Amino acid sequence: MNTPLPNLPCKAKIISFESGDGVGTLEIEGGAHVRFGGSACIGFMPDVGLVCWLIETKPNPVGGGIRAKTVNLTGAWEPDRLTQLDERNRQAQEWKQKEQDLLQSAGIKDLRATSCHDLPNMAADTRKMLAATLMAWKREGHFFDELFTRLVEVSPDVFHPYLSDLDAKREPESLAYVDAPFDAVAPLVRMLDDATEPPRRVQLEVGKVSTVLNARRDMGAASNEVGGAMLALARSGHPKAREAISSWFKRAPETAGDEAAGLLFQAGFGVAADGTLARTHSIAAYELRPVEKPARGEKKGLLSSVLRAFGARSESRSPAGSMWGTGRSLCGACHVPLIRVLKIGTAFVPHVLPDGLADEIEIWTCRNCVAVDFNPYYVKLGQAPESIFRDPPSSDFKPSIQHDSVSSEPAAVMSVPAPSRVNYMFAQERELNRVGGAPSWIQGADAVPCLMCGAVMPFLCQFADPPDDMWSGDCGMLYAFFCVDCRVVGTTVQCS
Repeated sequence: MNTPLPNLPCKAKIISFESGDGVGTLEIEGGAHVRFGGSACIGFMPDVGLVCWLIETKPNPVGGGIRAKTVNLTGAWEPDRLTQLDERNRQAQEWKQKEQDLLQSAGIKDLRATSCHDLPNMAADTRKMLAATLMAWKREGHFFDELFTRLVEVSPDVFHPYLSDLDAKREPESLAYVDAPFDAVAPLVRMLDDATEPPRRVQLEVGKVSTVLNARRDMGAASNEVGGAMLALARSGHPKAREAISSWFKRAPETAGDEAAGLLFQAGFGVAADGTLARTHSIAAYELRPVEKPARGEKKGLLSSVLRAFGARSESRSPAGSMWGTGRSLCGACHVPLIRVLKIGTAFVPHVLPDGLADEIEIWTCRNCVAVDFNPYYVKLGQAPESIFRDPPSSDFKPSIQHDSVSSEPAAVMSVPAPSRVNYMFAQERELNRVGGAPSWIQGADAVPCLMCGAVMPFLCQFADPPDDMWSGDCGMLYAFFCVDCRVVGTTVQCS
């Protein structure tokens, strides 16, 4: 039809659309027809009968005439999708250069190659400068979440002056409330006391496409202000904040309490039946690093130089323990020797385990069974480790995965103080073998209950690189949990 077009923007109605080739027809005021492509639609999926707005047109490259360039549901002018993409790319390059300049001013050449020890060991004034700059830039958008995440995980205190500018609902911004002063969270206590709706967590939509980093953040985020307040109060650790949370759970309906408990568990806190709050991981953390054996004739001073190079404390001048040993105990399912993932002296990892335990602790698991068939895999500690099962395996059980037995000698390791949080995506592999702190989850927080008493077991340690093989597939990680009362170790595996 040659009916002239009215002034743009104008209302239009989709009268046809072929999803196969992504092309359809708009009918606008006066009866004129305009062809459009699905890529012209901004913020919606085209469907026959839908009323929308024709914002801008362009010459039709096929058959002459005109074609829709931009169609939306608001009637407000906005650039077409290609122009928006070009602008985002230009802006991303501009912000990337700004970030690079900032990193260089802090002495960081490459953020990806930065160790988890680099930021906490940086001068306090430099970390404060990074935090101040990031907060100024955050007002313009979330362009620097990777640097913010790394800094807030290892040094949340540098963001305490900016808590009023951060969103307690959003991860990782909520981490800035770790050890925050009470006057910063006092308004959140009042919010929780006066709340008329329960704390809610973000529910990931089935089929939603998202980056791994964004999905991981959403899994631990709150979806309302009350949920954000509860996260911030728990992370502050202040006794009055914990009292407010406990008081809320005592008066909350069961279903609301379950969702709030799930939100807190993602953040590393367990809620007892009486509403008391307890951390499911310790604040103290220690990286496990190999102790190289000196060559003959070079013993004197070599171990000390290795320890100094790794930044170890004076009390770590002897090996803290060993990794990757085996013993005489066999798996109760597949009957291969259990692997001793770790044997470590408790004095080398202070403030991780409760006082009064034995001088050392051992972590045992079965490399064949832990990844698929029995995940979690449980071992009862005693004079000899004993695998235990909720449902005993059949006599002819065959594991889904069969590894070669560990043939290498146990590797001596030393413990080096480390940040309590190490993000799996940003860490170097050697930084992931650690005792204490928070788990570096690959797929999201996973509760491991004790097989004997049913209580959720606190996290103890994690391991990324067993000899000769990964834990079940690409980028695997073994996590170990320990029930002090029952002396039960539970191990579980996640992989990408």
